[in-house]
Amino acid sequence: MDCLLRLVEDTTALESAWERHPLLSTGLGDCDDLLSWESVDAMLARGFPLDSVRLTAGGRPVRPMALALPGVYGRSANDRVADGAEVARRVDAGATLILENLKAYSPPIADFAGAVSEATGYDTYVTAFLTPAGHPGVAPHHDTASVFVRQVAGSKHWRVSPPVTPWPLREHRGAPGTAPDDPVVDVVLRPGDCLYVPRGFVHAAEAADEPSLHLSVALRPVTWALLLRKALERAADERPELREALPPVFAGADRGELLRERAALFAAYTADLAASGRARELLARETPAARSPGPLLSALRAPGGAE
Repeated sequence: MDCLLRLVEDTTALESAWERHPLLSTGLGDCDDLLSWESVDAMLARGFPLDSVRLTAGGRPVRPMALALPGVYGRSANDRVADGAEVARRVDAGATLILENLKAYSPPIADFAGAVSEATGYDTYVTAFLTPAGHPGVAPHHDTASVFVRQVAGSKHWRVSPPVTPWPLREHRGAPGTAPDDPVVDVVLRPGDCLYVPRGFVHAAEAADEPSLHLSVALRPVTWALLLRKALERAADERPELREALPPVFAGADRGELLRERAALFAAYTADLAASGRARELLARETPAARSPGPLLSALRAPGGAE
């Protein structure tokens, strides 16, 4: 759980706040081992994949191919790398730079995200946001994952308001519009601070009088609806009664009674799952696998090993 203490002062307080209200933590120390101005600059200089680079200017996204390094590197954004000089020019003009999927390009962040996943059971997605001084970041919006905003350098003014749709899923990702005038959080984050923003809460931020760099550590939700859907799929595989079609005269039948009968069957099945301990298997694919270095070498039988 040490990795979580880089995101929150008190894990007990986080449990109480989880998906219910934001939580501010301060005095968490620096994150220079994970991200810095220099490491962002170095990643761009090496040629960061274009499909993992976003820029927003005035709250609007910049067309990705406008950021592509000149030359013949492929026809789509998936085949190109970002032009670091063009990105820097636009940041200098006030655009916010967003580097996504950092687990794939930064070993220290990959290790940290893996530790967070192991501690929480959630898939973890890490993004960096760089905003020049005095400029807004992304337009007011909500996320469909709970997010830890970990300030790395500079400072940023955050306003967080209650959700329009409680606990939204991806299908609820409509633009929420302007953040209300009565935020539940109105705070300036500085290095060592971290703000937990639950899924669905509307938020927006603006860099203060100095450039801002922060990490966004998103924990993708594993919902009860997902668990129950998977349980129903398993139940339908194992209980033929749940694969039975409705009777031909179901339009005139007591549909409430039919539903109660099958719901009781499903409830009995889920009770058996819980009692037998098999419920854990339902979300096996949704829970990140434990990190185990060396799978490739094991598959190849490491050099010098027995054939």
